[in-house]
Amino acid sequence: QQYQQQQQQQYPGQHQQQQYQGGQQGPPHGGGGGGRGGDNPHAQGSAPLGEGQVMMSFPIETALAGGVIGKKGTNISAMRGASGARITVHDNAQRGRPDLPRTVEIVGTEAQCWHARGLVEAAVSDQGGGQCAPPTIDHGRNGST
Repeated sequence: QQYQQQQQQQYPGQHQQQQYQGGQQGPPHGGGGGGRGGDNPHAQGSAPLGEGQVMMSFPIETALAGGVIGKKGTNISAMRGASGARITVHDNAQRGRPDLPRTVEIVGTEAQCWHARGLVEAAVSDQGGGQCAPPTIDHGRNGST
């Protein structure tokens, strides 16, 4: 419950789609040389999209996820601030599938999502990774592409 109150204070009007914002066990995705791995342990799936919002998702190589997230989440926090989008890097190892790539999920306006994707792609490229796969885009009430 304390977690939900923190989310409501940090993200007014956006608390239905929760994301991990810290904790006692290190960065949420093992970025920066350690941590417990995993995404938000409290999330129950994605919340419905608000008016004018889209959800974009695409895979990245597991080995590159730490550089996208950054030590203590510094890189991903900067990307969130610069784009205005909510960005989550899911850890498939928590679901018993460490062989799968990580899924990046971005929620915001379409412009915010494309901006955030460009920032994630730059972080992947900076680590020597290739071009990210084309995204899946969910327009919520308007259908998916």
